[in-house]
Amino acid sequence: MSGARHIRRRGFALAVAAGALLTVTTGSRAGSPEQWLRGQGLGFPVGLPEYGQSIELVGMINPSDSESPIPLPSEGELTWTLTGPVVWDLEEPAPGIRIHRLTFGVLEVRWDSERNSAFLPNPPNALVPSTFHDGQALLFATLTELEIRDFFGIVTASGDLLFEGGTEFAGLGDSRAWNFEAAVSIYGGGVPVGYGASWNVELTPAQPVSVQTSSWGGIKSLFR
Repeated sequence: MSGARHIRRRGFALAVAAGALLTVTTGSRAGSPEQWLRGQGLGFPVGLPEYGQSIELVGMINPSDSESPIPLPSEGELTWTLTGPVVWDLEEPAPGIRIHRLTFGVLEVRWDSERNSAFLPNPPNALVPSTFHDGQALLFATLTELEIRDFFGIVTASGDLLFEGGTEFAGLGDSRAWNFEAAVSIYGGGVPVGYGASWNVELTPAQPVSVQTSSWGGIKSLFR
């Protein structure tokens, strides 16, 4: 995953985490995402997993705050889960900065006619996540890479999703590759006992980067 893609995708997460709009651009993009899914959730058993540890995320999708490519039911509840990602690399490039790299996760978006999702009891156990995994699987995707960045206590995350199925999978058309972005809070009273962090999540279709042709002489001139 290139650094340029990470820079482009941090805008949402850092804006939520820091309470300000941050726009950083490198190169040009073929437009901005016109669709997104937004929601909140909680992660457990830890806030920021260490090397070899995995996390599970469970939460709700907000239809009123989403511009979805698929129809979202107005009744019942929409849940999302992310299971399986494991930390394979942990980097500390400077004091106060830590980068956690995870891989091999599965993200699901489900609809249930019953509003039965609950974050209790504390601590979470096998019975609690099941209320987020039940219902109809609208979409599911594999997460190939997830990077969690802790910059002096401001925590953001981004990853690559590839949707592969679900009852509404056909509604995505050719937009199977999506971005996963989140602002993560491991502090304050908003995290119930037994959970590690709260996650504000936005899913957006991956946007192609436009390519500008140039001669070999023009490329060499960039390094002079």
